[in-house]
Amino acid sequence: MRLILAACALLAAVTAGIAFAQAQYGARGKPQRVASLNLCLDQQVLMLADVQNVATVTWLAADPFASVMAERAAQVPQRNRGYAEEILPLRPDLIVAGTYTTPFTVRMLRRAGYNVDVLDAPADLNGVRQQMRMMGDLLREQERWAKLLKERGARPPE
Repeated sequence: MRLILAACALLAAVTAGIAFAQAQYGARGKPQRVASLNLCLDQQVLMLADVQNVATVTWLAADPFASVMAERAAQVPQRNRGYAEEILPLRPDLIVAGTYTTPFTVRMLRRAGYNVDVLDAPADLNGVRQQMRMMGDLLREQERWAKLLKERGARPPE
């Protein structure tokens, strides 16, 4: 009898956790806890988001030899190596990954109820601009993206 009660309690807890994750997560409104699982996307997140809204970036983002945003990345409280186990406790409301992010990690995060936005690797400069616009949309930072584009003298994506 106790085993049945324990199993029911476990099932209820797991079901409630999944329902909570589905209700809480996925970019609804401006993200407050962004998790990036890709160095290139780290750069974009750090350029466009307020640093206090970034929960984690990859460990390479704080390396000045690998990242142009290393100083800003140093202000982010957590660094990750792309494992789902590192991301889950942070309860991010936006997770961005690249096409080369480990598929297992993406699947695990999705199974836990998180929406993971996987962005393709751009093939050219127009693709970079398109991806930056998409990141601006995901972060709800369209004005900051437009300002960055104007400051750099770049044209909008085609």
